[in-house]
Amino acid sequence: FAQAYHNLGLLYMDMGKLESAINSLQQAIILRPKSSEANSSLGLAWARQKRYDLAIPALQKAIRIDAENQEALFNLATAYSMIGQFEMAAQTYKNLLEIDQKDVEAMHNLGMIYLKHLKDMQQVGFYFKKALAADPDYDQAATVRDILSQIEVSNSQ
Repeated sequence: FAQAYHNLGLLYMDMGKLESAINSLQQAIILRPKSSEANSSLGLAWARQKRYDLAIPALQKAIRIDAENQEALFNLATAYSMIGQFEMAAQTYKNLLEIDQKDVEAMHNLGMIYLKHLKDMQQVGFYFKKALAADPDYDQAATVRDILSQIEVSNSQ
């Protein structure tokens, strides 16, 4: 019944009933402790409650169980960003890109971390250009093009 509890937890999460989601996901993990997906989903539920102290260990456990769990990697990187651990977030996004080299959202988020927090314009350009090459029309593409042109102008001065 572990999968049923997991599915129920996801349903509760979609409904915004995070406490019920957490209870169901914890039950799924009790029944199947080595479920990377259930641990990842639990981490996401904790993160949605802004309980990063609980979300991060759950997501790390999901990744220890399955190092290629892309959802867990993405959510872990996001959680690190939310608590100001930008170096850890950047490294986690890079780990994700080693698995999925076309993850535009991870590339974009890396560019934003380097732009806003780590202040490395070379890395900003690298990841934003990579995102545009992968999908020239993604949601933030126009904003990214503006940022890149501003960087080019400041570099030429």
